[in-house]
Amino acid sequence: DCGAAPGGWTQFLATKVQCKKIYSIDPGELDPIVFNTHYGDERVVQHLRQKVEYAMDEILQLEVVEEGNNRKSPMVDIWVSDMCLYQMSQQVDLMLQAREVGIVGEGTFFVLTLKCTIGHSRKTFDEQVATQCDRLLSLGSGGAVRDLQTIHLFSNRGGERTILGYLT
Repeated sequence: DCGAAPGGWTQFLATKVQCKKIYSIDPGELDPIVFNTHYGDERVVQHLRQKVEYAMDEILQLEVVEEGNNRKSPMVDIWVSDMCLYQMSQQVDLMLQAREVGIVGEGTFFVLTLKCTIGHSRKTFDEQVATQCDRLLSLGSGGAVRDLQTIHLFSNRGGERTILGYLT
């Protein structure tokens, strides 16, 4: 969960999806309630208080320690990102960077909240999101994603759109 604070997606992943391990990445504070979920004796949520660019190395190290040389690929089954970034394209860039280093990969389900910072109209926002979707669909020989959808969640602000799908 990138851009995790205060912890809404983390709590959803822990309680509704019942993930066994969640890396909540954000320099900010998480609501203490998100730490209440356990899988057996292990706490589900691990808060990495840093930006995702730096957390990727830490996740790689943590997974090597926990899994040894038998590390699964991809390491993360679900990538959720609600980061506040100036450039919408950075959301996609960071997910692709995580793919490049093996944190996410084929079959990883992703949810990216894209924040539109340029323009004021719905048409402008939708065009910006379409550009990022086209980018994902055109990467490589068959695109980088499948089952790509653009939705407007109830919790999205007017200038936010959420895209979701699976990495290929």
